[in-house]
Amino acid sequence: MVCHRGAERLLPENTTASMHCAFAAGFSHVECDIRSSSDEMPIIMHDADLARTTNGQGMVATKSLADLRKLDAGKWFARAFAGLAIPQIDDVLDIARIYDGHLYLELKTGPVEPILKAVDIADCLDWCFFWSFDRQILGNLRQLCKTAKIMTRRQDYSSLDEAIADLGAAIIEFTPDEDMDDIAQCQKHGVASMIAYMGTDIATFEKIILHRPDYVNLSDAFGFRRCYERFFA
Repeated sequence: MVCHRGAERLLPENTTASMHCAFAAGFSHVECDIRSSSDEMPIIMHDADLARTTNGQGMVATKSLADLRKLDAGKWFARAFAGLAIPQIDDVLDIARIYDGHLYLELKTGPVEPILKAVDIADCLDWCFFWSFDRQILGNLRQLCKTAKIMTRRQDYSSLDEAIADLGAAIIEFTPDEDMDDIAQCQKHGVASMIAYMGTDIATFEKIILHRPDYVNLSDAFGFRRCYERFFA
């Protein structure tokens, strides 16, 4: 089970607190978003603009790491979380190592080299898989690291074979609304399947459970787990 931006429904998304919570609750994976500062340092932030989840203004890409680290990334969610800083990638890797946890790293912007360097220094490559909306970023990642586990989305390709062949994907992501027949085919091709769902609908949770993907990427991981436990009670 992959916790989208950490335990994002309970704590401020993409913060160390959110990630600690997800791993401490026993979930195997945390998803987080990586952007680069103006001095090309990888930080954890979903939005390109700072306004929604920090007390800052402007674009992430125009701020130095030093300036970004001064911002408050928790108070927007609740006053109890005031003072939480925007994490660096090293913070996330350190947390994963504490719990023997795994990471789904969504690369919002490049460059790829500092990200791979941090993952390599932490000896966490086997614990991570990667994806990006930017096909060029994924291409650079594959060129730089032949063993990196890359995810592709089934909806972006005309066939499952194409989704697997492009970039040597290790994981294929589906949505609950897609044809689920390809999930069973993934195992035959030697790749993992994942269903991503950011909602809370119990019927959708049950549909996901019935199709038995290898991974589920969830905004409400705690709600899904309760549903799963009831389903098999």
